[in-house]
Amino acid sequence: MKLSRIQENHYYVGIDFGHHTVSMSVLDHRSKKPVMMDRTGGYGQIYVPAQMIYLYKEHMWLIGEEAAMMKTSQDTIFMEDLLSAFQERISYDVEGVIYESETLITLYINELLKHLSNVNPNSIIKGLTITLPDRVDNKASQLLKEALISFFKETKKGMREFQIYVISNSEAMIAFLEGYNLIERKQCYFMDFGHEAFRIYDLHLDKNITLSLIFESKALSGYVILENIEKLLTTAYLKHKKKKDLDEEEYRQIQDMCKLYYAYILKAYQSKSDVKITYKFTHPPFQIKMLASDIVKVFEPIESAFEKKLKKLKIHNEDYEVVVMGNGFRTLWPKHHLQEKKFSFLVEDLDAAAKGAAIWSLKPLKEQKIHHIGRLNKDYGVMIQEDHEERFLRMAQSGSYYASDFASIGLIMVRDQDLYLKICSKDAQDRIDQVTSIKLQPKYSTAIFRVTLKIEFDQEMHVIPTMHYDEL
Repeated sequence: MKLSRIQENHYYVGIDFGHHTVSMSVLDHRSKKPVMMDRTGGYGQIYVPAQMIYLYKEHMWLIGEEAAMMKTSQDTIFMEDLLSAFQERISYDVEGVIYESETLITLYINELLKHLSNVNPNSIIKGLTITLPDRVDNKASQLLKEALISFFKETKKGMREFQIYVISNSEAMIAFLEGYNLIERKQCYFMDFGHEAFRIYDLHLDKNITLSLIFESKALSGYVILENIEKLLTTAYLKHKKKKDLDEEEYRQIQDMCKLYYAYILKAYQSKSDVKITYKFTHPPFQIKMLASDIVKVFEPIESAFEKKLKKLKIHNEDYEVVVMGNGFRTLWPKHHLQEKKFSFLVEDLDAAAKGAAIWSLKPLKEQKIHHIGRLNKDYGVMIQEDHEERFLRMAQSGSYYASDFASIGLIMVRDQDLYLKICSKDAQDRIDQVTSIKLQPKYSTAIFRVTLKIEFDQEMHVIPTMHYDEL
């Protein structure tokens, strides 16, 4: 990977801001490629929890692990999943001051960037790129960008201004693929086994680059894998100690054990074998045997879910190949479940979003080079009758997990007929597909009533409708 010359002390930063974790990558004059930043000085904590806390007495903010450890302390206000709060437009009252969610994310990023000053007191940020999930809509991305520009312009007076970008995971992925010279195939599925989410992109290479996100899942993410390992270790520990809950110190020690036994437990799942676990932090230390059956019970449903997703891909198409990025046991699944010839190659790298964002900070891609980036742009709504014609009424967009508004629709209920509400999607080509149909069953005896319908999405992008009935 060739980079243009970067002056000493100049840094180009990429930050992947997810729902649960945040990671940061940098390019500097020594780097041949983006390097992940570890805030704990080499203890492997590159995924920082997306949590922050305000200490009233000290009048200061803490983020990540420090915030998590102070979660139950008095005289604090604790905030987690900042990205969801941002998408839902939630604000927080801190000592009488109202903080919008984009301001809190900006403060979080500022605290994260302070680590660069610890590494190099003379560091100068020349470019900063924040990458957000594709389902965060463009308006929200622009709102965050404006908040970042305003904050750094106000707080960094006297310092040189730097370029700020807020892009999607797809855009960061294109920067990563180009930066590492991985775009060779005319068309392929690119599987990113990331920590925050598992994503599949449909990549086409012609005069322009076409990269569409076609699948995203938290359930298949490294985060959930780690969460399940933590549950296995916690359950075994509590059973041995005959306790119901962990105390604060035990919780911290189990977290450290997750990093130590992550590979051991997943290797045991792959070979369907038992594994010995030693709890050294307790007095006296003890060892247990974790049974293969217990491990399989946890991870087999995850692998099965992955296999089901593969069935939706065009693996029968001879023109398609599969590129897999990541490391660990999950990257074996495509090779195991697909025909051998379909499995092109494995890129043993992680954190493409953060690294791609750092590359974007140095060399932002020109819009004309990107033909299309899939933000899963679909409208969701209901089919209604108006002037004897059926038309689509838009209620929500698939721009985020929670992007929806309440919409009240007055409907006339004909008592001798069943009345159904069709929930549909509408794509950029105005193609309408029915997603589901809901039977209306109001408790009221009146013929006319109001239905308040809300459309939301879960992390697998399944539509979740909720309804309320009111008399008119």
